[in-house]
Amino acid sequence: MDARTAVLAAAKARLVVDSAEEGFAEIRARTACSASDAALADAVAALVRERLLRDPVRLLPGRLQCFWCLESVAGTDMDMNRGT
Repeated sequence: MDARTAVLAAAKARLVVDSAEEGFAEIRARTACSASDAALADAVAALVRERLLRDPVRLLPGRLQCFWCLESVAGTDMDMNRGT
């Protein structure tokens, strides 16, 4: 499975972890993808640019630490929660 397909598959399940590195490891575990962190990061960036994924770095109101949340744009209301 290529990096783009693996990222899209993981996003459907709404992956939430503490960091991108943990997210990439989880993508590989869930999809049996062997892509490098760099290839997965490039796939995430391209999908965000194409507006198929939301920006995965999140800092919710009142929180002191960011987290990494991979989710597709369709079917969520995160933009309303973020005020964008």
